[in-house]
Amino acid sequence: MINIEFDENCFEIDEENPIEITEKIDEIITFDKLMKEASENSEIAKVAADNQIVAKKHKTEESINTTQDAVKALAMAQISIVEAQKSLFENQQKMADSIKFLLMVGASSIASNKLVIKELETKLNTASKESLSESARQELVNLVKMLKEQETTFAKQERLSTQIKETAKIVEEQGKEIEEANIINERQTEKDKEHDIQINKQKEVDKVHDKEIQKTKLFSYIGLVIGTAALILAIIHFFI
Repeated sequence: MINIEFDENCFEIDEENPIEITEKIDEIITFDKLMKEASENSEIAKVAADNQIVAKKHKTEESINTTQDAVKALAMAQISIVEAQKSLFENQQKMADSIKFLLMVGASSIASNKLVIKELETKLNTASKESLSESARQELVNLVKMLKEQETTFAKQERLSTQIKETAKIVEEQGKEIEEANIINERQTEKDKEHDIQINKQKEVDKVHDKEIQKTKLFSYIGLVIGTAALILAIIHFFI
């Protein structure tokens, strides 16, 4: 299996026209074919090299006429092996880059994730054994599994995000209710203060009024006493 190093960069894809995803999947299939050809060429070159070594040892006339021709053929076979292995490695790297691209697209958003999975599953269902080797098919299957795991994570994150938003909304509403209650309490406190002030003022007025009443009662009492005394003096004066 090809090892892939993750990158934090995400890729934006046109969901209505996912041509980049399709192109990357097609590239993987193309690289797979090139890798298969390179592997076959490498094997052919190895067989040719082995045959030349055997021919050199036995000096088989029908296979090779001179030692110089044998050395040249062996060198060409070895060059072919190196070139085939180089091509194999380069295409493995290109395939890894394409898989990495698809993986990062799938990790960018839940919509992109579903899109990549859909395109991969479609290609896996339609690609023949001849067009897609078993190893490459397994790579794509593993990629689909990884993306579906990511899809599950996205779903959990989305549910959690929804819960957080709902909780935040409830907290915000409760905060507004508390704020409104505080405003009402403050207003009521101000009213109570004003009421207390009015009560205190009324108490002062009542005190003044009470004093006035007491004075009036006192004057009335004095007047009554004086009147009574005057009446008594008048009666006494009458009988004298």
